[in-house]
Amino acid sequence: LPGASSEVEAIAALLPGAEALTGPAVSEAQLKALSDAGALSRYRVLHFATHGLTGTAGATYGPFP
Repeated sequence: LPGASSEVEAIAALLPGAEALTGPAVSEAQLKALSDAGALSRYRVLHFATHGLTGTAGATYGPFP
């Protein structure tokens, strides 16, 4: 996502000891592996920059008409 890396770095700068994973350093598979290993439990905050759709005509997914 355009600007996602700078957004994550700016948020990480506000949180002492923060670890920012961006770009090729993070993937869905990596996140699942960290979760399965219990490694995510050491974090108080997880921030995800993601794509999303709302108000899509005829959509049959999600809570938004």
